[in-house]
Amino acid sequence: NILPHSSTSYGKGLRKQINDIENPFSGPDDMFISIYKGQIFCPETGDYGFATDSDDASFLLINGQLVAEFPGGHIPDQNWSHAGKKTLKRGVHEIVYYLVESYGGQLARAGWKKPSDQEYSLIPPHAFIRELPCEILGIQERQKPINAYFVAEERTALKINNKFLFPTFAFEDRSSSSLGKIQSYAWDFGDGTRGATRNPTHRFLDAGKYRVSLTVTDNLGYSDTVSREVTVEAVDVTNFSVLFDIQTAENVIYPIEDVVLTLRLRSTATSNLPVTLSAKRTASAGFSIQDEAEALTLEPGVFKTVVKRYKGRTGGCDVHLALAYQGKTVAERTVRIVQTSDALKGISVENENLVDEQGNLVILKVARVAADPKRKKKPDAIRKIVVVDDSLSPMVTKGNEGATYYGMLKQMLARESGEDGIELVRAGTSTDLSGYPPLVRLSKIHSEVVTQKPDLVLLACSITDILNYLPIDKFERYLTAAVDQILSQSEAEVMLIAPPPLIINPEISKAYALIVKKVGLEKGLRVADMYTTFLLREGGLVSLYKDEMEQDPVYYSYPNRKGQELIARELYRKMFGRS
Repeated sequence: NILPHSSTSYGKGLRKQINDIENPFSGPDDMFISIYKGQIFCPETGDYGFATDSDDASFLLINGQLVAEFPGGHIPDQNWSHAGKKTLKRGVHEIVYYLVESYGGQLARAGWKKPSDQEYSLIPPHAFIRELPCEILGIQERQKPINAYFVAEERTALKINNKFLFPTFAFEDRSSSSLGKIQSYAWDFGDGTRGATRNPTHRFLDAGKYRVSLTVTDNLGYSDTVSREVTVEAVDVTNFSVLFDIQTAENVIYPIEDVVLTLRLRSTATSNLPVTLSAKRTASAGFSIQDEAEALTLEPGVFKTVVKRYKGRTGGCDVHLALAYQGKTVAERTVRIVQTSDALKGISVENENLVDEQGNLVILKVARVAADPKRKKKPDAIRKIVVVDDSLSPMVTKGNEGATYYGMLKQMLARESGEDGIELVRAGTSTDLSGYPPLVRLSKIHSEVVTQKPDLVLLACSITDILNYLPIDKFERYLTAAVDQILSQSEAEVMLIAPPPLIINPEISKAYALIVKKVGLEKGLRVADMYTTFLLREGGLVSLYKDEMEQDPVYYSYPNRKGQELIARELYRKMFGRS
């Protein structure tokens, strides 16, 4: 009697089933009550289970008695844990369902488990009736000694990761012989399989329509055949998911370095799940990967870790990994091994991994460790310079640009180029790339640097990487990959900038500076060695870091104005051969 006493009613109408994720009528998404009333047909006699999953409170009644409830404010459980039992006879029964929505999301969902079922499932639309259903018990034609007939009922199904698998049907023979006794049954299930029992149970591999035939023969030799179309629908009887996650320790690898993938698998099924893991190369040659299959058992709710190692070869490829249950693929992932000389378009970072636009894991393979020296452009051929990782100075703004090496270098270039002008720009759509984590910066090299079509790229070691203790090995890999991408995808020359010594601990910068010089030597690039330049400067490091306010320089990450000028002059000297 809630509706007659309610001041506001938002709607009333028929619903196919109790499965709504929002207010089904025009009205608010919060602070309302939904009441579902109807008749439900129970096809068997026995103990039924009824369950509810909701957001927020819900109550399910059968024949006026509360059977299942999920009270209070909450989010959905995504399972049928709030359930109760009720013994019912085959036939029609009354069902009432209440949803009390407070705030947030909405969900009203009713499930059941018939006496012959093993798992709970969403109560299907055909179970809710407006009239008493009837069925054909048999067929008998005049002057025909034998009549073949059968009925079919879907009993169980399986859905893994929203893929409908293995629907199972129970077939019941209702044939008759007026003169003799039926002795043989020949079934054709329409999917290439056959049966010979009277009332078989058959599992189909996929949903769809199948033409099922039954031929019966009696002891007098009379025979008859009947064919019926059976529609296998995606009835959600057993529904669970399999998590399939892939991680890699190295986002950038060298030419003959192995690819090591860590797979994390987990099943939400209530029992052990036997699966098969397979992997194969699906693209151009690059790794000696053979098709393989590995049998695994996933325990309920327990993460299983599998490490896959593939021998390295030059070139790139795609590795396709698939997880199958009884021969049917339920989860799959693709790992792309991309050479650093290929265009890194559409690459981004997700959970500390590189991914493409389709969400596939991407591993960069260094095209080659050594390279022929890049042709050094003559000074008069340089019209555009892009600075990457402008973190040798504080963030450049219009107010402080003149006090940074970037602003000073821009003034020097203006004097050098005269009216023609040399354009000096930062990589990045805002100020620079130094504010991004190192892997994100690498992913943006193509979009933020290559697309600007520079003649010269100044690639600096980010001081923030040093302060954050980026592992030396990863620093070298990322720097090598960035250089490869610029050299292969543009006509630009690259000049590397080794970091100056940090006054808080000069030795910290030394390891990074050595890596910069190593990569420069391997790639045939000019290197502006700011580490050595700062150490040889008269007056020591303090004079290059202490600010005008005479504060303790030990806390400074960036060189002062004098240090900024030293960086600008050294870069200018490297570019034009003079101070």
